[in-house]
Amino acid sequence: MTSDEGWLEELRASEGGKGGPEGGFQLKGFGKGPKDPKIVENDALLEWLTDKGVYVQDKSDWGQAPHALAVSIDTADELDQEPSGRGMLARYDIKEGDELFCLPLEITLNKKAAQKEFGKSIIHDGLSEYFAIAILLIKERSKGADSFWKPYIDVLPSLEEVNPTVVWSEDELAALEGSPLVSATLSLRLKLQKEFETLQQDVFSKHPDLFPPEVFNLDSYRWAFVILFSRAICLNGLEGGPQVALVPYADLFNHNPFASSFIDAQSKGGWFTETKEEVVVYADRSYKKFEQVFISYGQKSNLELLLLYGFALDRNPYNAVDLTVVLPESDPLFEGKRAFLATKGLKPEMEFPVYNDRYPDELLQFLRLVCLTPEQKGNRDFGAFTFAELICAENELDVLQLIREACKDSLGAYPTTEQEDTAVMSDFQMFKILPQSMRMAIKARRQEKRILQRTITAVEREKEKILLTLV
Repeated sequence: MTSDEGWLEELRASEGGKGGPEGGFQLKGFGKGPKDPKIVENDALLEWLTDKGVYVQDKSDWGQAPHALAVSIDTADELDQEPSGRGMLARYDIKEGDELFCLPLEITLNKKAAQKEFGKSIIHDGLSEYFAIAILLIKERSKGADSFWKPYIDVLPSLEEVNPTVVWSEDELAALEGSPLVSATLSLRLKLQKEFETLQQDVFSKHPDLFPPEVFNLDSYRWAFVILFSRAICLNGLEGGPQVALVPYADLFNHNPFASSFIDAQSKGGWFTETKEEVVVYADRSYKKFEQVFISYGQKSNLELLLLYGFALDRNPYNAVDLTVVLPESDPLFEGKRAFLATKGLKPEMEFPVYNDRYPDELLQFLRLVCLTPEQKGNRDFGAFTFAELICAENELDVLQLIREACKDSLGAYPTTEQEDTAVMSDFQMFKILPQSMRMAIKARRQEKRILQRTITAVEREKEKILLTLV
C-alpha cells in the first residue's frame, strides 16, 4: 500500500521535485532509502490511516484513482526556500477543486476524546478545548506503543523542529531586540507557565494516579502547546458547531500566504445513510505532478507565524507591526477624553496594526480624539464629533505627525537598520549557514522596519496633500 518505488524513481529523475512556480521547491528527503526512520514513520502513518478507513492508496483500487498526495519528509518553503520539514506533494496533476483527502472526525484528537479518556469529572464541559487536547496529547505520548494515535504522534515534530520563539534562548531572542515579538514571546511564556501551575494545582496534583508528575510536567505541557499552536485546527463545518482538533495527516500541509485552501469539516448523509462527519481539504488551484501542495493557516502576520509556528516569511501580504499610541496625561482635555474612551470600551493606551500598504481607520479615529484641542472642541461634547471623518486640517496634520513619530520611535528601538539586515540577507551563502532562529529573526525584523518606513513615507505624502490645501 505504501510502496512508492516507481513514483519515487520518477521523482528522483526530475531532480527532486524542482520546477514548481517561481522555482517551486526542492525536495531533499526521498534519496535516503526506505530504511530512513522518517520514511518508516510515514509508512506506519499511512498504514494506520488505511486501517481507519482513510483512502491513501498509492495505486488505483476498485475504480478509484490513486490518492492525490504523497508525504515528503523534507521540503522547502515555496517563497523563501527555507527548510519546512514534512510536506505534501502532488502524486499526479491536480485540478482546482479536487478533493485532496477526506478522513473521519472520529480519529482526530479533540475534547470529546479527552473526556472519553479521563472522564467528564476532570475534562468538564467548561474546560478549554486546548487544555483538554493538550492533556490528552501528553497522556497519549506517554503510552508509547499502546496509544491509539501512536503512528500520528511519531511524526509530530520536536520543540527544536518547530522552534517557535517561545522556546528560543535569551541569546536567540536578543536578535529580535526592538521587535514586538520579544514582549509577545515573554508574555506567552509567562501565560503557559501560569496555566500549567493552575492545572497542576487544580487537576494534576489531585489525581496523581492519572497525572504522574514525571509525565505531566512543564516541559511536556510546553511541548503539547507548541504542537497545538502550530497544528490545531478549528473545524467550522460541523453540525454541532465549531470544534478544535488535531487532525492526523491533514497537519502535514505547509503554509503559503497566497493559498486559499483550508482544512475544514463537513457532514455527509441522507435519508437512508447515517450522517458522517469528515475532515476535508480541496485544492484551491491546479498543481503539477511533484509540486508541493499548500494550504493557508490563515491571514497571519510574521509575529504570529514566528511566535506560534516557528517561521517568518520575507514575502507576507498579511504582515503587520503594532504601533502603540497614548493619550498623554498632560492633555488639558485628558479626563474628558479618557471618560469618552471608556464609554467605547477603549483605554488611553492602545495598539494598532500598520500594514505593508495601509494603516487602519481606527488608528486615525483614536488619534483625532487624542489630537483634539480645546479650541477645536469648543462647547461640543466629544460624542458630537464624527471621528471617522477629518475634523480639520490642523487636527489631521497633528494626527499624521503622531503616526510618524510613533514609527520613528519604533525604528529607533532596533539596534540594526533595514539596510544592515538587507546586507546580511544579500550574502546568500553566509545567510544560509546562520542558525535557523537567526535567519528568521533577521527576516522578521527587516520586514517590520520596512512596514514602519513605508508608513512614514505614506503619512508624509498625506501631510503634503493637506498642506497644499492650506496654501
